[in-house]
Parts: sequence; structure tokens; C-alpha cells
Amino acid sequence: CNAHSSFTVSYVQLSQELTDSEGEARACHCLGFAHYSLGNYREAIRFYEQDLALAKDLKDQLTMARAFCNLGLAFKSLGQYSQALEYQYNFLQITHSLKNVPGKLRAMGNIGDILNNMQNMQEDVLLYNQQLKLAKQVRNYVMQLDVLGYACNL
Repeated sequence: CNAHSSFTVSYVQLSQELTDSEGEARACHCLGFAHYSLGNYREAIRFYEQDLALAKDLKDQLTMARAFCNLGLAFKSLGQYSQALEYQYNFLQITHSLKNVPGKLRAMGNIGDILNNMQNMQEDVLLYNQQLKLAKQVRNYVMQLDVLGYACNL
């Protein structure tokens, strides 16, 4: 993993030198994911914030959605649920505007997980019902099973 991180850091540095913002954003995403996977959530947030800033500069909605999602997951892992919800709602808003149903389903699931952690069961159940309805509309059977399995554990 250290070799991978070293290559990724070099990629970020070279991207910055070449003013390759897209490459820099990809590298920041990779470094954020590496730190997230290692449980270094604050460091992951630092890279995901850079990824988000670059995506905003590029007006790249898909990369912004990915960064919002990842930031929400990292803040959730730190127990900072209000911030996590804010990022996941931004993720949901972008996926909705892009008509990206898989992303929208994922965002709804992430929000439901956070609401569950916050002990907000009433809102959690409402959201999972909406998620199940959407999964049925697009005939996403795997997501339907995921939602139903999760709902059984509420």
C-alpha cells in the first residue's frame, strides 16, 4: 500500500505541475480512498475536500457527486452525523439532477444509514420506503433485496 500511495502522491505532484486538474482530482480521490480504507478518516477528508474543490472548478458534476458521497462516508465514520448528512444530501441532489438512478439509490441508502445511527427511525423508515419504491420502478432487484434486508434489521 505504501508503494501505491507513493505513486499516487507522485501523480498528484506531476498533475499539479502540468496543471492537469482532472488527473489531480483522480489522484486526490485515490489517496482519500487509501486513507479511508486504512481508517485515517481525517486524512481521507483532506484529500476528498481537494477532490471536491477541483471538481467544482472543473464543473464536473459526476466527480462532485463522488466527492460528496465520500466526504459523507468519512464524516459518518467519525461519528459526525450532521456533516455526513449534509454531504449525502448534496450527493443525492446531484444524482437526482443527473437522473443517475444507481447514484440516487446509493445516496438514499447512505442517508438511511446515517439516520439509523442518529436513532431517527421514523425518517429512516420513510427513506427506505422511498428507496424501495425507486428500486422497484427501475427493476433493480439487487437493491430491492438490500433495502428489504436492511429494513428487517431496523
